[in-house]
Amino acid sequence: MTANGHPSMQPAAPDLLDVDDTRLLVELGFTALTGGDTALATTLFEGARAARPREEAGALGLAMVALAEARVGEAEAILRALPPSDAASLYLGLALMQGSDREGGELLLRDVAAFASDPAFRAMAAASFP
Repeated sequence: MTANGHPSMQPAAPDLLDVDDTRLLVELGFTALTGGDTALATTLFEGARAARPREEAGALGLAMVALAEARVGEAEAILRALPPSDAASLYLGLALMQGSDREGGELLLRDVAAFASDPAFRAMAAASFP
């Protein structure tokens, strides 16, 4: 807002990294997470989120770190704050299943399995519930 109460017309800050560099950060983050190095994974995902804040990859990675460290509530909060997407819904369903709302998680995963546009998300969701 400007001093006179009107919305600021300043453009959004440009992304700090291009898509390929950000993708590399995210891939390295998931490699670190898979290897059990949650501190490094957190640093890489935070970097991805800072570099391209309008994209979900960094936040999704941070949610996966939280799940790996059994901080389910934090993972749920991160995922609920994201705009709706197949990925956010899938990972939120997994977080709910790991937490105290197994029924809600299963319902969300069934929805992703039935309606996600990406077949990989459908397959992951379908494999995640009995």
